[in-house]
Amino acid sequence: MSEAMIYLERPISVEGHEVLYSELHAAGHDPVRVGLFLVDGQHTTRFPETLRDAVDGILNADGFAAKVLEVRKAQMRRDITATRDAAMAAGFTTDLADGSTITLQTRDQDRPHWLSALALYQAAISAGDGSVQGATIRDSADESHVLTYAEAAMVIVGMGLHGASIMADSWKAKDAVTNAASLADLDAISTLDPTSWAAL
Repeated sequence: MSEAMIYLERPISVEGHEVLYSELHAAGHDPVRVGLFLVDGQHTTRFPETLRDAVDGILNADGFAAKVLEVRKAQMRRDITATRDAAMAAGFTTDLADGSTITLQTRDQDRPHWLSALALYQAAISAGDGSVQGATIRDSADESHVLTYAEAAMVIVGMGLHGASIMADSWKAKDAVTNAASLADLDAISTLDPTSWAAL
């Protein structure tokens, strides 16, 4: 005879289900048949009738809401990191002195090259050759641009400031997540739009 399955009578968040599943497992229950489903557009959990008391006890415990909040925060921190890394790898777009707009690659393997190039350009500037058109920068479209050493150095410095800004803004976003007191506070924080982080 198959075991009777029932649904929660109230909606539950994905994070709430994750906490419920974890708590059931920690209490020695086998939660393998506890599943998350969409019913009328809202998440709910289906579980064996024999787990009703255990489920009710977990959902009504004083610390349940706090655990759900921490699960959401942990996921949001991971999402912010992923968005930050994608923004860092997307390249740096800038305008050159000739009016053209270029995008430079900023992948991990590109950064040592840019740092080495900056050192060479700064050495030329220090030697009094900043106005000499001796620096060649290749953009993400594989087109070369000849600049003065001073212009090229400013482009790379701008790239560094761009990356530093993304990193600093991601820290602000993570701090806002950490300091959030409720799920509603977390809902106000975008993990996918790095341009919104500076205002947090």
